[in-house]
Amino acid sequence: DPRTTPTTTEIMSDTNGFSDRDDRLAQFIDSHPALAEDEERRAAFLLGALVGRVAAYQNRRGISRTVIRQHPIDAMTRRRISTTLNKVLEKNAHYSEKDEKAGMLMNDRYITRLSDIVNRRTPEEWSLSTDDLRMHYGLGLTYGKNDDSTDHTDEEEPATADTQTDD
Repeated sequence: DPRTTPTTTEIMSDTNGFSDRDDRLAQFIDSHPALAEDEERRAAFLLGALVGRVAAYQNRRGISRTVIRQHPIDAMTRRRISTTLNKVLEKNAHYSEKDEKAGMLMNDRYITRLSDIVNRRTPEEWSLSTDDLRMHYGLGLTYGKNDDSTDHTDEEEPATADTQTDD
């Protein structure tokens, strides 16, 4: 049945030839008009992706209280974005400092894009509905948890096949 047969079995990084995770993120955003054309949705997605990356790091390190449990989709609102962002940035900086392999601030590809948006207009000023915010935050969580390196020589964190599933 052509409806259930995949048109390709190649993974995303094989088909698109991404040189690094930053390129892959930029291409993902550009290929989704809801993200590319609306910076509030993009910010919700980027925050979710950052939370997802930090959660994946915690999962690999055996840290049981993950940021996903602390910042679940159904609790996310415009008012909570700034608080969540500050807490996640603090954890990310802490893990970056502790991890000798990182050598720099981990997840900068999310942080830079997100801070650019949040510094233009605070989340409290956004017009994005709570449902829309939660959907794009959740999309970001999924993206971030699965944002493994495209080239194992330039990894920020060691990639594993296992991803966390406690959404």
